[in-house]
Amino acid sequence: NPTQPTLVQSFCAALAWRHMSKRRLLRHVSLTLATWAVAFACIQGLGPAHHVFASAEWESLPEDEESSASHSVRAMKAIKEGHVLLKRAGDCLETYRDVAVAVGIATLVLMALRWCCRRRGRPPFEWVVLIEDCKNEFVVGGRWSDTVEKRGDYSRVDLVIPVNGRIEMCAGRVYRWALAIEQVNRERPEIQFGIQGASFEYPWRLITTTRCSRSRDAEERWTRRPNGDRMIQEHDIVHLELDLVQSPGVLSMAINYEPFEMVYSDIPTTRPVMPAVMLGGHGSRVRVQASTRYTKDRSLTR
Repeated sequence: NPTQPTLVQSFCAALAWRHMSKRRLLRHVSLTLATWAVAFACIQGLGPAHHVFASAEWESLPEDEESSASHSVRAMKAIKEGHVLLKRAGDCLETYRDVAVAVGIATLVLMALRWCCRRRGRPPFEWVVLIEDCKNEFVVGGRWSDTVEKRGDYSRVDLVIPVNGRIEMCAGRVYRWALAIEQVNRERPEIQFGIQGASFEYPWRLITTTRCSRSRDAEERWTRRPNGDRMIQEHDIVHLELDLVQSPGVLSMAINYEPFEMVYSDIPTTRPVMPAVMLGGHGSRVRVQASTRYTKDRSLTR
């Protein structure tokens, strides 16, 4: 099946694990381990089986001419050889039983790994274009509608248009998600992300990928990042955590494996909010995925 990775492809993919997603890497590793387990079980089973049949064929040959002189002696010899063959055949069947058990265990392990990979790979929400006039501007794809790509450059160079997550984030909970920047338009590289109020009402809390500057609500001027400009590039993963347990809410961000930094600490909790990504350049693509990080696992900078 050309859609399934071969053993060599899986091994090569394991060597290049840094350039793969966790879900794809786990799929290749599990397939490699299962293939090796089945091959090892078959080798262990076929070796003794070949020895059994070779030795049975050797022992079935007549030892000398005198041993086959009488019919009774030949009958007794045949019974003895038949008993030996049956015993060795039973041993061979036990070997094949062990092979079948090994194959079954390898299959169960593979299924368990794929199930865990599927569970962990499910994103916390899916993308949806809420503005009717802008639905043709985007392509939402992926198994769980977790990828959004801009189709064509937006008519106004100074604007980007939003795509939102199909989720309402309400007070009393902590929400975590991650954005994988898969592709960026070279001429219009700016991508904005953050949160918006339901029905596009305030609060708006946005961050730009070009400098990690930020903007609140109707602010026309962007505020610079306190620790200096930081450009988010292709293949970077932005981890976001929205804490609505405390009031006002707090939005924190971490890029790849860098420490978390507090971006906003003034988010109203009186109305629900939703994740947002704003794209303007053709081909810019962002994928949402579950985040494995949280603010308490690393130091939090301001």
